[in-house]
Amino acid sequence: AGLAGCYNELGYFGMEAPGEAFPKARAATSRALELDSMLAEAHGALAWTEFFYEWDFIAAEREFRQTLELDPKWAFGHQWYGLFLTAMNRSDDAIAELERGQELDPLTLHNQVAFARAYYNARRYAEAIAQSQKTLGLDSTFHRAHYWLGLSYEQLSQPTAAIRELETTVRLSPISLYQAALGHAYASAGQRKKALQVLAELQAR
Repeated sequence: AGLAGCYNELGYFGMEAPGEAFPKARAATSRALELDSMLAEAHGALAWTEFFYEWDFIAAEREFRQTLELDPKWAFGHQWYGLFLTAMNRSDDAIAELERGQELDPLTLHNQVAFARAYYNARRYAEAIAQSQKTLGLDSTFHRAHYWLGLSYEQLSQPTAAIRELETTVRLSPISLYQAALGHAYASAGQRKKALQVLAELQAR
């Protein structure tokens, strides 16, 4: 199940081609479920694959719910389900799920920054900024918090702040997803040369 989670992350963040990473995740999940069909982490990994790769949202929600039925005290299970609900535009349910995950594991940075994503997707940008800053108060080098902070500043037409945060994000973790966000911020701010440079780097990668 842990191996499946690693492949899911590699595919999600574009560190390995999704068409290669997610099938490996599914194979590892299948093996985990063969060994223990009641393993919450395996159902969670399967839900992640159905959600982000297959876009089978009915199957994904079924697996997320199964995950939490099997282990209602698994904080990451609540976080993952909360992110799914965010994407489904069920913001109130998402935030309630994330709060449950935070109660179970209040200091994990991933649980903290998940709220910023939920607020961002709900277009509650000021709250996304506040949550990102709160997370950075725990660890100023946490790239995901800088990422959501930068995106939120961009939505509030604060290009200088957005670029500053996204440049920090890329410096801390130079993956394609973050580079693309920075390129978008450059373009939105009218910095054409820098935007095209990022585009060229992404195409080369």
